[in-house]
Amino acid sequence: TSWTNQVSAANSFTGTGNPQLAAGKINFYPGITFSGSNYLTSAGVALPANSNYTKFVVFKYDGATTNNIVSSGGTGNNALFGANTNTNLVIFHNTAIFTALNAVTGSRYYLGAAGFASGVAAGTFINVDGANKGSINSSAGYLASTMQLGAHGDGNNLTGRIAEVIVYPTALASNATTTRQIQGYLGIKYGITVAHNYLSSAGAPIYDVSSAANNIAGIGRDDNSSLNQKQGQSINTGTSQVVMALGSVAATNAANSNTFSADKQFLLWGDDNGSINTTTALSGWAITTTRLTRVWKLQNTGGFNQQVTVYFPTASLNVLPGSNPYLIYNTSNTLAGGGTEVPSSAVTNIGGISYTGFQVTFPTIGPLYFSFAAKTVNPGNVAGALVWLRPDAGVMATGNNVNTWINQMNAGNSFTGTGNPQLATGNVNFNPGITFSGSNYLTSTGNVLPANSAYTKFVVFKYDGSTANNLVSSGTGGSHALFGNNTNTDLVIHHAG
Repeated sequence: TSWTNQVSAANSFTGTGNPQLAAGKINFYPGITFSGSNYLTSAGVALPANSNYTKFVVFKYDGATTNNIVSSGGTGNNALFGANTNTNLVIFHNTAIFTALNAVTGSRYYLGAAGFASGVAAGTFINVDGANKGSINSSAGYLASTMQLGAHGDGNNLTGRIAEVIVYPTALASNATTTRQIQGYLGIKYGITVAHNYLSSAGAPIYDVSSAANNIAGIGRDDNSSLNQKQGQSINTGTSQVVMALGSVAATNAANSNTFSADKQFLLWGDDNGSINTTTALSGWAITTTRLTRVWKLQNTGGFNQQVTVYFPTASLNVLPGSNPYLIYNTSNTLAGGGTEVPSSAVTNIGGISYTGFQVTFPTIGPLYFSFAAKTVNPGNVAGALVWLRPDAGVMATGNNVNTWINQMNAGNSFTGTGNPQLATGNVNFNPGITFSGSNYLTSTGNVLPANSAYTKFVVFKYDGSTANNLVSSGTGGSHALFGNNTNTDLVIHHAG
């Protein structure tokens, strides 16, 4: 029904058409959803006619409507909107004066900033996620009016979402320290990776983006910004993300009852964009011998030394050998030479996904680097296997449908399911097994055995019928097999050619 203006409660915003509050939609915070027919309007005039301004907004397009985000009400004629796209951002003063083409998509929330400084070179600009998308010199005027979120003049609505809006009746330059302080605050709060160094409210650096500038997120307390970020993750999609929480994670940031011991304490992290589907050998560590290829950088500010829990999707840890993952960290960006190994503590559901947790108090030195690791083991302690598929480690399934079976010897050459082989729990001596119906199978990513090479195959199996019954055989174009040869009694080694 209303959204209170934190700067001036008397000029707060009233809803029309019931914009919807959606809890926990962005980095453990709620957002406001606009359906294309609802909006919020300020009680009074927000911007004097023709005044300079800077608008910051965390938003997401859900459709290609007019998509007004932060615009004027009544007969006003200024707007920040999408202009019938879900890709553009446009500054409008009675006409479009500047357009950032293809600046966003409808896939996620973005941090937008739009500035207007009348008659100033590069004074009218648009930033997206802290990166400048262009600027011009404009003196285009506009009328004083109320301000609307999700509409312009009671129409031309937004189909999308807004998490936070900040408007200054002054010009803040695109790359000014003040602008970067605000963008850094919003980036941490909403898990949005910004393109420049993160700054505290005092203008002090808290994360250096010259390295590990991917999927940046953080927790921290900054009283001057009213930031009390007790848990966080990057909102980027397409890859598994670290979640970190002061104490333990809760359903929302507000529900996390833990507290920071002091102001201006931050723990921020980002990664090197390495693969999470492959592993890299380690040396010099007491327990672990292999890690995920991806490495994260961790930057500690303000002497933060409280216990946190670091979470990572359990399914993404399946590429590691065995079932006992560790979080490892030291001061080397390659994690060379050994360091601290933290065993997993519990598995937790976050947003419907299973995450493995690691409880740790990081030292205040930095930057630190971390990844997830395990000890490479061998069947019967006999080294040299090319394939080791275990039912108790590395089976990735949707329900009982087996999608992937991770090769414990080489995660890069794991096996992908066709036709939904079935995971059957407690199938053999309290261990699960994989059931094949005669029309499904698993295939390695790449070649396993060189042509004509010697080999030894071990398999624990059971026939359920008298079909061809291939057990461990070659894929398309290959010519070797271990199979039943249309019986449920025989075992046959087959080499054709």
